[in-house]
Amino acid sequence: MNNQQIIPVMTTFDNNYSAPAAVCFYSLLKNSNKDYQYNLYVLNTDITEENKVKLRKTIANFPNAKLEFINMQGKFEDLFKNTKSKGHYTKEMYYKFLAPSIFPQYEKIIITDVDVVFMSDISQIYNDFSVEENLYLYGHRLPDRKDNWTEKFLEKTYEKEWTFEEYSKLNISAGFLVFNLKKMREDDLETKFVDFAMKNAYRIKQPEQDTINFICYPLIKYMPFRAVFCSYLYDVYKIAEDFSKSLVYSALEIKQTFENSPPDTISLCNQC
Repeated sequence: MNNQQIIPVMTTFDNNYSAPAAVCFYSLLKNSNKDYQYNLYVLNTDITEENKVKLRKTIANFPNAKLEFINMQGKFEDLFKNTKSKGHYTKEMYYKFLAPSIFPQYEKIIITDVDVVFMSDISQIYNDFSVEENLYLYGHRLPDRKDNWTEKFLEKTYEKEWTFEEYSKLNISAGFLVFNLKKMREDDLETKFVDFAMKNAYRIKQPEQDTINFICYPLIKYMPFRAVFCSYLYDVYKIAEDFSKSLVYSALEIKQTFENSPPDTISLCNQC
């Protein structure tokens, strides 16, 4: 194991998401490349000892995996209290902002939500992104069609409190990311994340996602379409003709992903 390359994977969730997390971890490791060691980190405040034991048992049969719980001691409770659009979110989403300082031993890290089922190994995605690319992160582009499907959604959701110039920067989902921790530390993005979220708590709609998009724009690399498959994509691409309307991905790439069931890399729930 000492000769294996480490792939660090950071998650943030509360005790209520322990069961989905078990599915997430199992599917990730079941599809893992045995040439790599997967160090799984859970940034949390309230996960019970009972659920920690269950999660450790979930990964026990995978010799190329380690699991560590990092107690955040309720950090960001005030920020979450002031966040207007809470929806299904919890304060734990904001822990993503702190990855650069929490993991000084790594130059990059995968950050994933746990309402995820992995369908194949994540090492390719991890290796596709180099810290030398001088970009902040590797993320999956939100659907963007020639008929302004995404623009209309963003306008409807954000127009009252965001300018077009602002919400046009919201290009990626935050459910599955690779952070360039090296560059983020160099540019002190951690402070910028927190400052933006605090100052805009009254208007951010998808709180940590809006913040990460806004602060990292435009230094973002886009993942292939197959990397993330959300259930709402069936609403975006209802018929074959819709595949050719994408402004980001090729019709062939979208078609192949829809036809290849399950999708190549991961499948997320609707709230990605």
